Amino acid sequence: MTGRFVQVALPLPLAASYTYRLPDALVARAAVGARVVVPVRQRELIGIVMAVDVPAPDVTARDVLAAPDDEPAVPATLLQTAEWIAGYYGAPIGLTLRAMLPAGMWGASKVVVKLLDAKRAPAGVAATLAEWLAQRGGEGAVSTAARALKRPLWDVAARMVDAGAVSLRVEPPDTSADSLSERVVILPDERPTLIEREELFRRRPRQRELYQAVEALGGRAPVKHLTERLGFGDALIRALAETGLVTVTREARFRDPFADSPAVPPPTTLTGDQAAALHAIGTLAPGEGALLFGVTGSGKT
Repeated sequence: MTGRFVQVALPLPLAASYTYRLPDALVARAAVGARVVVPVRQRELIGIVMAVDVPAPDVTARDVLAAPDDEPAVPATLLQTAEWIAGYYGAPIGLTLRAMLPAGMWGASKVVVKLLDAKRAPAGVAATLAEWLAQRGGEGAVSTAARALKRPLWDVAARMVDAGAVSLRVEPPDTSADSLSERVVILPDERPTLIEREELFRRRPRQRELYQAVEALGGRAPVKHLTERLGFGDALIRALAETGLVTVTREARFRDPFADSPAVPPPTTLTGDQAAALHAIGTLAPGEGALLFGVTGSGKT
C-alpha cells in the first residue's frame, strides 16, 4: 500500500497505537498531537496522532476520515509526558492519554459540520450536503448527514473545509446522565438574632434543632445527611423551608465511593515491628535504600 501513514492513539486497552493511511487532503492538518476521526471496526472514534510518516503496516490500513482541528489539540510536551508514563508503568498509551485528557476531547465524541458559505461548496455531493445543512439550520453531525445522503461524507467534508464552505468542530458526549445531584438545605447570609429566634421557634423546638444543626455545619447541609445521620425527617425540613428561614435546592455533587464508610482514625503509636523498621531506615546513609517487607495489611504504610 502506498501513501503516508500515521499512528493514532485511541482510548482503548491496546498495547500499541493503530496505523492509518493519511489521505492527501488531510496531510496539512493531521500533525502530531492533532485529533483525527478514524474507523474502528463498525464505528468511528476520535483519536490523537502520535507519529506521522510511519512505515506502512503489513496489513491493509484504513483511511483517516477527518482532522477537525486547525492546530494540534495536544501539545508535544504533554504527549512526551504520556509516552514516558506509559513506558514507565507499562500502560497502553491510549489509556494513559485517557487518564490525562478530558473525556470530551476524543473517543466517541461527535463531529459537527457547520455551513459557512454555500457558494464555495464544490459541485456534486458537496452542493447537496450544503443544501442539506441549510435546511437544518446551517449545521449537523457528519454521521447524521451521511445517513441522510446515504453515502460516506468525510472526504466531501474535507474538500469543503479546504474550500472555506464549512467548518468542523468536535462536540463532547453528553455526560449529564452520569452526574449526581443532591438536595441541600442552605441558610441565608442574613439570619435572625437570638432574640428573634426565641420568638420564631417558641413552639417549634424541632425546627430550632434542625436550624441549629444546619448552622453548625457551616450554613449548608445535604438533606441525606440531615435525615440519615441526624434523624430529621423530610416533613420537618419542608416545614422549616416554608417559613423562609432556609432554602432547599438541588446541587451537583461528585461521586465518593467512601462517603458512607465509617472513618477510622489513624493509630497514634507505632507497633514494635514498625518502630524497628523505622529505626533501621534511620541508620541508612544518604543515597542508600532498603526493602520494607510485609504482607498486605501488616502496617507498612
